Amino acid sequence: MFFALQLDRGNISQALSDNLLDDLGMTTNDYNTGQTIFLVCFLFAELPSQLISKKIGPDNWIPIQMVSWSLVASLQCFITGRPSYWACRALLGLIEGGFIPDNILYLSYWYTGSELPIRLSWFWVSYQSTSIISAFLAFGILHMRGIHGMAGWQWLFALEGILTGLIGIASYFYLPPSPTQTASRIRGKNGWFNEREEKIMVSNLLLCCAKLRGLTHAPRSIVSFVTTQAKATCTIDKPFLSECSGNASKTTTCGLSTCLV
Repeated sequence: MFFALQLDRGNISQALSDNLLDDLGMTTNDYNTGQTIFLVCFLFAELPSQLISKKIGPDNWIPIQMVSWSLVASLQCFITGRPSYWACRALLGLIEGGFIPDNILYLSYWYTGSELPIRLSWFWVSYQSTSIISAFLAFGILHMRGIHGMAGWQWLFALEGILTGLIGIASYFYLPPSPTQTASRIRGKNGWFNEREEKIMVSNLLLCCAKLRGLTHAPRSIVSFVTTQAKATCTIDKPFLSECSGNASKTTTCGLSTCLV
């Protein structure tokens, strides 16, 4: 998924090699202004995106983001000048901005603080991998210039945007809400983990949360888990729940995502 982000975020530089500026009647300053607009919108979108992610769940919000920005990325093939170019860069920044923090939030449902760094390192490995792979893709796609009267950069935006959209649709069916909710028609009726493995994962996450409070262990009053096929029933003492999740409810029946965020 991070590959898809970098693919649509970075293909603008490859489009420049196919006379993008000349075709649109723009200057280098116009291009740089568009990139600045993109980065400002990208930064501005991070906090609102996280609020939405916590509300509806990152397993739902991340695919929505991917499909949304794939549409905008694909429609860049229809830009005709500076205003439409700037508008597309602004929309891409607003939609893509929360993707990285939302993914980190999602991974925190699965891994403890000590386990996250190695997983996040693969994000940045994929960043470099995307730069290499996208260059080869662009080489082939830009040679499509003239087919159906379209420029190479138009084919580049259209095809790579479609690829991202397909990845986004697949992620909607693939991403489970939490370690205790992995069973589905796509992921298998038995899920990814058995009951014992689910309890181990949940216990490790809660112990990590307890340590953030300065505790050396998770008190028995903090959590009692009864794991079923698709969800966990969490009974958490009010002060701990308020601190770890901001939820004032004393007893919550939920997926792990609600309990830990």
